[in-house]
Amino acid sequence: MRSHSLVSLSLFIGLAVATAPETLSFAVCLFDNVQLLDYAGPMDLFGYLDNSDRNNPKHWTFFDPVPAVAFDFTYIAPNTSVWPTAGPEVIATTTYEAVLAQQKQFDVILVPGGKFLFAFGLAAY
Repeated sequence: MRSHSLVSLSLFIGLAVATAPETLSFAVCLFDNVQLLDYAGPMDLFGYLDNSDRNNPKHWTFFDPVPAVAFDFTYIAPNTSVWPTAGPEVIATTTYEAVLAQQKQFDVILVPGGKFLFAFGLAAY
């Protein structure tokens, strides 16, 4: 499995344009009472960095050179849908159980915050 770090987004922005972008598998871990902004904000940014649709000019007005990376986004949840702390129901791409059964691995994993963090004492006050 490749190891990637999200230490700096400038890594993605600064990559030279390639004929075929490297595709990184990107998991977004969802759960009931997930904080909507904690995943929607980063996904909005990564959506602009995604080079899987190279012919869509809306993405490239902000970046020069064009990022040479593409993302394969997977939204994972305990069930087929979850309810965030605010906003509409979110439909997941797959479940945690299915990911484990397939032994699927990801290059990037986004674990947003939410009310479950308080139950485990993981929230910063």
